[in-house]
Amino acid sequence: MHENGLGIAQDFHLAKRYYDAALETHREAYLPVHLSLIKLRARSWWNGVTHGGVNPIDAPDASDSTGPKKKRTVWEWMEDFLQADAEMTALEQQEADDWDAAHEHHSSAGGEDFWAEGEDIDDEVLVTLLLGGLIAVLAGLVWWRQREARRLAAQQPAMQGGQPPAEGQQQVMQGQQGDGGFFPQPGEPGWNDWVAGGVGH
Repeated sequence: MHENGLGIAQDFHLAKRYYDAALETHREAYLPVHLSLIKLRARSWWNGVTHGGVNPIDAPDASDSTGPKKKRTVWEWMEDFLQADAEMTALEQQEADDWDAAHEHHSSAGGEDFWAEGEDIDDEVLVTLLLGGLIAVLAGLVWWRQREARRLAAQQPAMQGGQPPAEGQQQVMQGQQGDGGFFPQPGEPGWNDWVAGGVGH
């Protein structure tokens, strides 16, 4: 509201104070607050360049007794940024350690099974098991088909060499015509009966 002047006077300094308060309230607001502050600083800079009438970010506040702050260099800003990042990482690690300790204490103290007696298995677990089973069945079918294709490919040279074909090959050959295929080849007398369903013949 203060940044855009919605319903109240536009004031970049007050908007920055509210962004800082949001960061202190919740640590997960770190990235959105800093992105908003970058945008706010750009707008404040443009306001200063164009001599706008909006209260800038660096304006001294009546409640602030320290007076105007010294402008930071890029290196100081980077150092503060890296320090804040290190503090956030340490805080996240501490929370992860606390969670691990609490989880370990709960699992060792209770001695309960994962599913208590009479408790239903969660639907998500069932869906996961079902999908895993379907994937395993599909993988098995693909493996079986490739094995059969390799077996038939290995028997093909044996058939051409004059050796008798296997039982499965004999059944396939009985369904074929004597000229080498199920359908007549182009130029043969029965070809026109098969082309486009024999229309016009």
